[in-house]
Amino acid sequence: MGVKWEVRGGNILDELAGRTGSRKEPKGAIFIANHQSTLDTLGMISIWDRLHPMAAVIKKEVFYVWPFGLAAYLAGSIYIDRSRGRTALYSIESCAHRVAKDKIKMFVFPEGTRNRANCSWGDDGAQKHLLPFKSGAFRAAISVGIPLVPVVYSPYTFVDEKRLLFDHGTLFIYAFLFRLPATQLLVDNDL
Repeated sequence: MGVKWEVRGGNILDELAGRTGSRKEPKGAIFIANHQSTLDTLGMISIWDRLHPMAAVIKKEVFYVWPFGLAAYLAGSIYIDRSRGRTALYSIESCAHRVAKDKIKMFVFPEGTRNRANCSWGDDGAQKHLLPFKSGAFRAAISVGIPLVPVVYSPYTFVDEKRLLFDHGTLFIYAFLFRLPATQLLVDNDL
């Protein structure tokens, strides 16, 4: 496709995978990322081998997008029903316990849907901001005591949806380690 993926903060990925650090043992973590396009999935896949074992949280409707849905299921992805909030939260929290126990990395797009406001092809008059986050990943990280790792995808400047152009380009993936006491992270219950 002509897209190159460049990771900034790869040392964090290596530390969580147990390849570096003082004890050199894998750790469980929840990765949260902005969601601009289906290309984000390719970015996630590009770092998958560095984070193995990893499980992506995906809306249940994606399961029926064949063959991707089946491949994601076989890769260990967690499908959630977003229309049933309590059930979705329970699924994420139960997975978080497995993340901590088995040193898995869970990958979540907390906006819940694609947000093109910060893309180069977004509406020029739109406010440039993230959508409200769903609270499941944050609540799960706090309840289980595992770190959150924000992952930020740079804008897709090589895509022009209005003119139907897809050029070659480099996409930057930034990873940060985020450890805060629970009282600072959850200021209000609605997050």
